[in-house]
Amino acid sequence: MCVICFKNLGAELSREDASLMWEANDHGAGYALWDETSQDWLVKKGFMSFEGLWKEIEPYCGRDHILVVHFRIASRGKVVPDLTHPFPIEMEGGKTAWLFHNGTLSIVPEGGLSDTAQFAKELSQLRLNKEQLKTLLSGKLGDELRGHSRFAVVFPGEREPLLLGSWEEADGLKVSNLGWRRTYSFPLDYGLGGYGLQSRSYWDLPDTYGYCELGRKKDLPKFVRAGVLTFEKKDGCFYFVPSLRGVGKEGRLLVKYDSLYIICEGQELFADIELGGEPELAVSPEGEIYRLHKNGVAKKVGVLKSTPKAYAGKRPVSVGIPDEEGILYVLQEGGLVEPYLLE
Repeated sequence: MCVICFKNLGAELSREDASLMWEANDHGAGYALWDETSQDWLVKKGFMSFEGLWKEIEPYCGRDHILVVHFRIASRGKVVPDLTHPFPIEMEGGKTAWLFHNGTLSIVPEGGLSDTAQFAKELSQLRLNKEQLKTLLSGKLGDELRGHSRFAVVFPGEREPLLLGSWEEADGLKVSNLGWRRTYSFPLDYGLGGYGLQSRSYWDLPDTYGYCELGRKKDLPKFVRAGVLTFEKKDGCFYFVPSLRGVGKEGRLLVKYDSLYIICEGQELFADIELGGEPELAVSPEGEIYRLHKNGVAKKVGVLKSTPKAYAGKRPVSVGIPDEEGILYVLQEGGLVEPYLLE
């Protein structure tokens, strides 16, 4: 989960807070600085190290400057400088707005773009004026596109960014989430999916579960069953096993940021999946079967009546978690969750 930090006049961004945001989201950064002289935003992105970023923004982190900084953790797209935020939105008359995003959009990126880069590209093709763009992003259509995401958009000639979604306060700063403020340590022999992380503030746990000691691998159950789905522990993670059903200890699935977790015996366990290809089908914990289309749409095609293996064949089967807003969250290879629109 990325984080956007908006520092207004009178607020300060400390090196400590900036480094925590980077530690939690270290796939690159970018910023927009309000310049009083030109009465416009100065934008720079593509920072792939914290020291490089801090050297650049430190002079502007005091009370006398207006600054927006984005720290990226990739959910879609490669970890490259070009996919750091913000992204330009070309408007009417050759003017440019800049988009910062925290979350995942229900769109299908093209050509290796991230979802945010694709969204900005599509908005640019409309060549809207300032008020039209604000109306689109702030209105009902914008709410549907944004979902649970947070946007910060800076417009030429306007010193106050447009902030959309649910924002938090932290020491006078406005931030898109507070996950970066907590760091949890994991045992050295545990590991989290393909990330190989031992300590990271990104893995923020909900207050309802409190601090979570994940324990050593030998202390974790071999199998966890969530509904009709079964996960097997391998290398410290839980992998979806389409050939098993009704085996193991009871748990439940939780979509969290861009990954899937299993709650079992008071522990929050990271789930991963080995597909051997892009999933064509997804099975929910209730046994519903969805066909996944390349346009980002999922269609329910039946209900599980036998083991998931019977539906696999040569077609990769994944895990799908439907929500009340018409989104199916599908676990992808590497532990990322991809949203599909339910048809």
